[in-house]
Amino acid sequence: MSDKSYVGLAACPICGEDSGVLLNRRLENTFENGKRYALNCAKCESVLRFGGAWLIEVKDDAVEGPNPFRTGYIVGMSEQWRLRTGAKQINYVHESDLKKIMGDQYKVEVDNGQGNQTDQK
Repeated sequence: MSDKSYVGLAACPICGEDSGVLLNRRLENTFENGKRYALNCAKCESVLRFGGAWLIEVKDDAVEGPNPFRTGYIVGMSEQWRLRTGAKQINYVHESDLKKIMGDQYKVEVDNGQGNQTDQK
């Protein structure tokens, strides 16, 4: 069995959801088997397209680097907020800092992936 395939799976680097299937149009084996490739899902891409920002919560003791330990909590912010604060479009934010940013709204409504809102406060 080959280590490569002409089909690859993509996952959103922001929320982690499956975001599609990649296909090499020439049917050449270019994708590594078992590897997930980064491709924004439609929900996350829409926030970025309109100039907004994503805040991705990481543990307070998370090591800085390309892939810190995520808590699973993400928050989409408006373009006005991003411009006012000077934030980048994708930001890793420590738990304690996100609590300060969000105030009373911290983890109040969380989409559980099934369209239902749950109270996490």
